Amino acid sequence: MKSTERFTDRVDDYVKYRPHYPQAVFDTLREKIGDPNGSAIADIGSGTGISTKPLVEMGFEVFAVEPNAAMREAAERELTRFRRFHSVAATAENTLLADGSVDAVLAAQAFHWFDRPVVHKEFGRILKPGGWVALVWNDRDASRTSLARDYEQLLLTFGSDYGQVKSSGQGANQRGWLNGFFGRQRYEEITFKNHQLLDFDAFRGRLLSASYMPKPADCGHSRMLDEIERIFARHQSAEHVRIDYETKLFLGHL
Repeated sequence: MKSTERFTDRVDDYVKYRPHYPQAVFDTLREKIGDPNGSAIADIGSGTGISTKPLVEMGFEVFAVEPNAAMREAAERELTRFRRFHSVAATAENTLLADGSVDAVLAAQAFHWFDRPVVHKEFGRILKPGGWVALVWNDRDASRTSLARDYEQLLLTFGSDYGQVKSSGQGANQRGWLNGFFGRQRYEEITFKNHQLLDFDAFRGRLLSASYMPKPADCGHSRMLDEIERIFARHQSAEHVRIDYETKLFLGHL
């Protein structure tokens, strides 16, 4: 399946149950970029608008570039009330934005789906001189707690290509490709603590929002749901479980 089509039938769960990002991420961007009223940001692979909304709420002009129609429409339903929000049907590799038109480029969570050499050139094209590049993602704890280990094993057992996605994701050879992507320019790495406190419906929805998990018609779907129910029962406290993340922000210039 094309990366641009993976989430088409998972949008509702994605909107409701995917983790957001700490406000401190966006406060940091504002400190670096400056006055939101005079600044434009390209949010590349903007999906359902999880990263776009805090930016337009702060007053930035945001070009939300998203190739998946279902995800883009979810963002539009939520964000068209903001005058400085612009929805762009395009890819990271060909954003359709004008040369030198934005003060910063943000890629949140979706970066590992991109063709890095091509987007490096595209980001450089659309950025103003001295513009910022911000890469942001939530790294889920996969081993620190027994819940984290059980959830990770569930993904490995039932995920159609979870291992492949994980091995090619942002964390794979991270230091090497970050140095290559930012080149000789320095970049700053900042880590923020983040978590979700989920009841069973939200825990289940968080699982089903992942593109590699079985759909209702797929082999293993019912067994997967039985297992997520067992994991929740085993680890819940006051009818909730907690998933911990580290939110990583890499901020610099090309």
